[in-house]
Amino acid sequence: MTLSAVLTAARDTLTTLGILPVRFEADESGARVLAVMPDSALQERSTGPYRREEPPPEAMHLVRLISWRWSSRPERPDVTLGMAGPWPELALSLPESRVRIEYVVPEAAPPGWRPEPGHVTAEIDVVMALEVVARSLDAVGEPLPVRVSLDYPADPGYGTDPRSVLPVVPTLVLDRRRCPPHRRAAHNAALRAAAYADQPFDLSGGTAFRTWVGSARIQDLDP
Repeated sequence: MTLSAVLTAARDTLTTLGILPVRFEADESGARVLAVMPDSALQERSTGPYRREEPPPEAMHLVRLISWRWSSRPERPDVTLGMAGPWPELALSLPESRVRIEYVVPEAAPPGWRPEPGHVTAEIDVVMALEVVARSLDAVGEPLPVRVSLDYPADPGYGTDPRSVLPVVPTLVLDRRRCPPHRRAAHNAALRAAAYADQPFDLSGGTAFRTWVGSARIQDLDP
């Protein structure tokens, strides 16, 4: 399965389930996502360990939400509940799409920024950025040994620059260190061709680049 196909499957999955990942990694082997359970699954709280006869209510609410959101999709997900620890967990795997999502409660999530309820700007922009990267990889015409991850560095302009809408910059990082310079340059050209209208690019020397899709950034740094 190509990386572009993996990213497209991940984009569709994140869109369907309404997820802004806490962590995201993808390569040709698949996409791995860590997500916090949505507020709608956290109306009734519990702590473990749990028994099979009494599964955590958070996970059961989430199972119902996933079933509703996923009802029109042809691929059937594999869902596993984690009940051995102090907090409930849920893992959703899509073997055909090679996407795996691990849901945790807020207390079990790694520290970092969380979007405010109802704030969908970052979610939409990250999905659109994934689409740009997927289209660019298709346009290159040959597989590239690239790894894609998501980071949330602080936005130094937040609070002073009206263009900064979030305290962080959702950033897709393209690890292209295994690509020779000429292939990175070819991919840069493909990224430009796949970009949305008026999408800004910053070529900072060599084949390194930065580009923005709304509040999200896509970047690659030369080794």
